[in-house]
Amino acid sequence: MQEEKPKFAFILLLIGSVLIFINAFLIGINGGPVTISSGTVASPESVLGSNVDLWYRISFGFKALVEGPLATLWLIVAIAILYLAIRFYVNPIERKVLSPTIAVLSMLSFFCGGGFIVGSILAVLGAGIGYGWPADIRKAFFYKIIQAAKLDSKFFENLKTDEDNLKHGVYSLVFANILAAVGVGLYVRTSQAVLNAPSLFTPYETILLGDVPLNLSIVSTATINAGLAILKWITLSLVIYVVGNSLLGRKHAFSSIAAITGFAYIPISLQVFTPFVFTSTPYLSFNWPFIITIATNAWMVLILVSGIRRTLETSLNKTVGILAVSGAIYILLLETFFSTLTVPDMIQFTVQPQIVLLMIVSAMALGSIILGTYSKR
Repeated sequence: MQEEKPKFAFILLLIGSVLIFINAFLIGINGGPVTISSGTVASPESVLGSNVDLWYRISFGFKALVEGPLATLWLIVAIAILYLAIRFYVNPIERKVLSPTIAVLSMLSFFCGGGFIVGSILAVLGAGIGYGWPADIRKAFFYKIIQAAKLDSKFFENLKTDEDNLKHGVYSLVFANILAAVGVGLYVRTSQAVLNAPSLFTPYETILLGDVPLNLSIVSTATINAGLAILKWITLSLVIYVVGNSLLGRKHAFSSIAAITGFAYIPISLQVFTPFVFTSTPYLSFNWPFIITIATNAWMVLILVSGIRRTLETSLNKTVGILAVSGAIYILLLETFFSTLTVPDMIQFTVQPQIVLLMIVSAMALGSIILGTYSKR
């Protein structure tokens, strides 16, 4: 699928750059982060304490990095991204220089809100796809990410014959988990700073004004999380490979299953949104992280079902059953071994007490029987 112009990449770049510009423009007008809240509060006391109602605010931009003259700097960056996106379309021959520049500036714009985050993501995706133009767009790594997230059946079918499938699956895994670690790590540090603050200054700056303290140690958190994610990915891929081949009685390539599992981690990257949402203190430590974790993991399961079904060439019922058996084994391994491997400043949900864990695993095993997973048909 070769284009005369990199239209798809340009559309992503244009939408992303416009969102980044709007975000930067609003910061300039506001004099600080763009903040949306569920209601007006007069002081931090209004949202602190054990008896206050649920209140939330969404903030785009890191307060310390967007105030004063820095707001003008981000507006210049946004204009530069928009100009480079248009230049990219007019002179695609310069893509090898323009695409990396746009990607770097778009990632930097994350600190001013990144076009409400969506803008940065779209611009980086567009730059990545545009860099490889005019090669077949279906072979581009960032295009594959989009297709996997869309649960595109043709993408999963073609993945079996794609010589770069495993490599790109690993890239997806690492990319998603680094973004997740940065987002969750910043959230954990900020929420702890609010809950353990000796005065009302930090809660005021964080909850009402949208401040999120930055720390370079988040780099080590992201690195450790990516390494641990690779171990979990290998474990899950091996379990699905062994269970799937055993129950179906035929061999399927491990690389294809591992690639699907790698791409399935893409929704986890949305956890980068976590530090931009804060709630009143009764809900601060648990509710929002739990919601986004459940949502992204549910999306991950949908990608696994769609991808593994095409890879194993079996029915939907059998696919769900195979993944239920694999999931039960994986959960047991996760709680037995991986639960002891913790990443600093990361949120980790465990199933307690143990009887509840056994009930969940038993339910998954029973479900696989009901779905006819063990039948020869």
